[in-house]
Amino acid sequence: MQTRQGGASWGVALIALLALAVCAKGLGGQNVGVASPPATPTVDSSWPNVNLNVVVLDKRGVPQKVGQREIRLFEDGTERPLQFLDSQDSPVSLAFVIDSSGSIFKSKDAIIAAVKAIVRGLPDGSEVMAVLFADQAFLDLPFTPVSKVDFSFLDRLQTSGPSGLYDAVVATEDHIIAHARYTRRALVILSDGEDNASHISIGVVYRKMEQPDAPMIYACRVSKAPLIIPNDSAVGHINMRFLAKEGGGAQFSLDPDPESTAVQIANAIRSQYVLRFTAADPSRDGKAHKLAVRVSVKDVQIRVLPVYFAPAK
Repeated sequence: MQTRQGGASWGVALIALLALAVCAKGLGGQNVGVASPPATPTVDSSWPNVNLNVVVLDKRGVPQKVGQREIRLFEDGTERPLQFLDSQDSPVSLAFVIDSSGSIFKSKDAIIAAVKAIVRGLPDGSEVMAVLFADQAFLDLPFTPVSKVDFSFLDRLQTSGPSGLYDAVVATEDHIIAHARYTRRALVILSDGEDNASHISIGVVYRKMEQPDAPMIYACRVSKAPLIIPNDSAVGHINMRFLAKEGGGAQFSLDPDPESTAVQIANAIRSQYVLRFTAADPSRDGKAHKLAVRVSVKDVQIRVLPVYFAPAK
């Protein structure tokens, strides 16, 4: 890996991650070539155990506490025995994917305010990382204890250039799986949702998000700059909505009050549960398995991955 040119010595470009995971062009000013994306997602050594991050919200989006006896999980329509690994308010591994492209230049201050508010709202002992991207993605903050986060990495939020959102999300997913300390995991995307520079498709992103031990996705849409055609805005909105849905999480908007939205996101992250079950079929065949979580509580919504992909041989 290389350092970001003109940045701090630890602002490393995600060259190795992108070369292996999304096969994007080289970062940090160098080209590492383009290859075919992997056919299957990566998983850690916990297989055939599957860890799922789950949050239960009421109709207003307020997190709800539910007892262990009130939660049931079904894999491909069959109920599976559950373990509860981490409770609410235990430490979290949180990753930010922050859009630094030209189309969000009017939202820079709102993004900075939201990031700081979310970090302040995390449970004690949590860890935070941050990837800033335009057409290239950089790991500008490696996993760092929340009490030691230096927000100077936000000074590199330049808001210029095209957007490689998909590449950045996939590289960050791989980095979380490889390096996150805690099973409670979340990924907050701060972007207008547009992508005009990635080398992979949205379908590859969905598959990468739907792997065992993946973080819960919180897609937070920021305002666009003026003079962008309405169709671009509609596509960005759809992208963020589906990133949240396929990532098992929730969608938010920074407008009109970024700090209030940030508090909502932090509360949801604090309220995540981690459910563990053993896959009914331990085969490493890369197949998809449908998931459903049910609670015996009325008028709530459950956010969880809709499907996961088994690892391949």
